[in-house]
This record gives sequence, C-alpha cells and structure tokens, in this order.
Amino acid sequence: MRVVIHPGFPKSATTFLQSAFEAGVPGISYLGKFYSVANPKEEASRWANDLLFEAVQWCRSNAGEPYPAPESLDVTIQEIEKRAFNGVMPKVHVLSDERLSKPGTTADWRQSLALRFHQLFPDAHILLTIRNQKPVLNSLFGMYLRHHAHQPQTNAVIDFSDWLKADGFGRTSFSDRLDYGAFYDAFEDVFGSDRIHVIPYEYLQTDSKLFVQALATVLGIPEFDLTMSTTVNPRPSKHELKHLATACRLPPRLRLHSLTKLLAPLLLHRLSLEMGEDECRYVDDQFGESNRSLAERTGLDLAVLGYPLAST
Repeated sequence: MRVVIHPGFPKSATTFLQSAFEAGVPGISYLGKFYSVANPKEEASRWANDLLFEAVQWCRSNAGEPYPAPESLDVTIQEIEKRAFNGVMPKVHVLSDERLSKPGTTADWRQSLALRFHQLFPDAHILLTIRNQKPVLNSLFGMYLRHHAHQPQTNAVIDFSDWLKADGFGRTSFSDRLDYGAFYDAFEDVFGSDRIHVIPYEYLQTDSKLFVQALATVLGIPEFDLTMSTTVNPRPSKHELKHLATACRLPPRLRLHSLTKLLAPLLLHRLSLEMGEDECRYVDDQFGESNRSLAERTGLDLAVLGYPLAST
C-alpha cells in the first residue's frame, strides 16, 4: 500500500489539489478534506475524514502515548477501499491536510510530527508543494483583511509592514510555517531523502505539464489531466484591498464601497497594503538561508523561480 502524506503549506495549491483528488483521480484513494456537498462516496469520505482527523490530532499532539491500535488504521483503510471503490484496490492513498503545516507548541514539533507519522506509515512518501514566500505573504495579508473586514468589531492591523512583523511573526507563526527547509530536514531525518518530494507551485503556473509529471511520479500513477482553470481562494485585487483595509477602520453600517472609496485616501494615508523593499529584505533574512539549503539538497533552481535566497 503506497501512502503519500501531503502537509499543505499556505497558498501552495493545497485546496486545488485536494479538490482534484476528491473529484476522482484514477488510482487514488483520497483521505483528506472534502469540499463537495453531495459526494458520491459520502459515507466512505466521512469515515476517511474521521480517520485522518484522529491520526493528525495524534501526530500533532505532544502526549507520549502510542497511537491507539495502529493496526486498526490499516483495517479501516481497507474498509474504505471496499465501500468507495467497490473492492478495486487503488494504487495510492493520499493524506492531504493543511493542519500538518501548522506549528505545534514545542520547538521540535516538526520532528515529533515526522516521527509519529513514521510510526503509522513507515514506508510513506512525503509530498511538499512549496511557493515563493513573498507572494504567499502578500496573499495571506489580503485574506487577513478580508476576514477582519466582515467582523462586527475589528482591531485589525491594516499596514502590511506592521502585520508582517507583529510579535516577530509570533502571532501568525509564518516564520515557522513557511520554513520549507526546516520541514524538509525534519522529515528527511526520519523517512530518508528518497521519500521526500518537493514540487514548486510555480510549475503549475508556468508549465502545468511539468507539475503533473512530477506529481504523478510521486503518486506512482500515470500522468493525468490537471487543469487549473480558476484560481482557488484568489488574493484580493488592489482595489479590493483598499476597500477591505478601509472597512476595517469603520463600523459595520458604514462599510459600503461608496464610502470606503471616498475615505480610503484619508484612512490609508502613509499605510502600505503590500510588500515593499524593506519588507522584501525582511523576508529575505527570514527565509533566505533555509531556501538556499533546500535548493542545494533537492537540486531545484529556486533562484530562477524568484525565491528568497541567501548569498553563498
């Protein structure tokens, strides 16, 4: 049984891939977050979600107790196969969940996560889809404003620089969650480098065939159609960013586009809504060394893709 574990980093095609797997890629048994309301495999998918939730919660916990009856995991997966695939054995099980990339409460949370998953699936392959941290952070800031602009009361930080550096990244833990190199190191130590696979999101943007080839190789199945016709969870446009940021400064009854457009120049004076030169340098300092190490160990040319890289 081939198992592929996909810890979903933010804005790196996680939701897109989960939706594609759920829709039914031949040969894949998808265990993860499901998006369809009317899923033809509803009973099995709900069971799969419960299974994944239980396993993920245990892997992310700091408790020392062993996983309850690990053999039951195999039995449950086999039952899922029977119910969802009419007894036809899929070639690979994919466990995809963005909770796996969220920092835990201890300094060695990545190592603990890797060790626990190794106890459950010692022969698993680890799929890391990564993306240049700069556009990721720009997009996450937009999502942050979008969320707060729809709250009854908000104390949102609406300057990008202040948001980025709040508590030294502590509030959002981006310094941990977007450190792809540290994640790679932790899982490589346990699973070995031949079982850790890194695919840049940028391949999907510039050469989807290359992305699909790399993905199919990791999954151990023939190439399949994977068309990104629409962007999932798109970043707000510059116009929307201004509206959202202004709305965060106003009471709910005044959050109208006509008013925010009028008040934006006053309320957003000297505030930045996207990454500038100073913020770029800050991000370079945060991730440059880790990205350079990852590029060297994987052979990926992250410099060409625009990733922050420390000079050698």
